[in-house]
Amino acid sequence: MTSGGLDTDFFAHMEEIDWCWRVKNQGHQILYVPESQIFHMGGGTLSYQNPHKTYLNFRNNLFLILKNQPGHGAYLTIAFRFLLDFLALLNFAANKEWKNALAVSRAHRQFFLQLRRYYLKRKRLMPLVVQKEHPETYQGSVVWDFFAKGKTRFSQLRFNPRRTV
Repeated sequence: MTSGGLDTDFFAHMEEIDWCWRVKNQGHQILYVPESQIFHMGGGTLSYQNPHKTYLNFRNNLFLILKNQPGHGAYLTIAFRFLLDFLALLNFAANKEWKNALAVSRAHRQFFLQLRRYYLKRKRLMPLVVQKEHPETYQGSVVWDFFAKGKTRFSQLRFNPRRTV
């Protein structure tokens, strides 16, 4: 397998999602052991209220899409994410969470400053892609469904993954 392990550029947020996506793109399965127990310090790196956590989540999500989503769909998804991120920024500002609003803006700025670097990562990874579609992926936006449609539970989503095994 040539997944390359965890990308240290993601630091603390979404690095495991990035790795799993690369593994899936290469045609491998992600399995889990339901009986296993994981003990996590629960956001030990950064607290939920820390604006740096907001920054990393917004920035890393954009890089995650650019790096791993095959085809031109990545660019459409990123454009949609910018729209949703702007709405999130406005929401933070409306709630006087100025540091979080600034964190979203900073995440976008960093995305553009590091765009070439991640585009080159994408260029190295795309030839390795053997599985371009992932039927188990939710075909919608959880962010949109949560904020615009008020869906707060997974069971409220219309999620019917097709079995691939």
